[in-house]
Amino acid sequence: MLTRHRGLGARVYAGPEPEVGVLPVTLTAEGAADPLFAGLPRSFPTLQWHGDTFDLPEGATLLASSPAFPNQAFRYGRAAYGIQFHMEVLPEMAREWARVPEYAGSADRVLGEGGMGRLLADFDGAEAGMRATGRAMFERWAELAVPVAR
Repeated sequence: MLTRHRGLGARVYAGPEPEVGVLPVTLTAEGAADPLFAGLPRSFPTLQWHGDTFDLPEGATLLASSPAFPNQAFRYGRAAYGIQFHMEVLPEMAREWARVPEYAGSADRVLGEGGMGRLLADFDGAEAGMRATGRAMFERWAELAVPVAR
């Protein structure tokens, strides 16, 4: 399936294979200096669960990559960001996803038999760090997106 980012015109398409699991992303030099990611570790764990990828929109700055999907995060303009990975998932949501037969089947197809159980165990082991990173990213984005009038 081929689509385009509605607002930015870049191509979205199937990647070479699904990326599923608790996997690291690595900040580019621009990402390490970006206000959203500054001060975070150069590489950090994320929940990945996707098969599609995208081209960077014209004028966007690449901020993070992974070995399987080079376009993991980008900035467009001053405060518009796109991320491929999931930083919003809390333990309750991960458990809810695990109860969806299609998701459990997908995890088993990509990760092998018992894939969902291993994914949840990996998630539980990394959840506190992912939550802290996600919270820092969201708080920084809120400060960027809605500057405080002084």
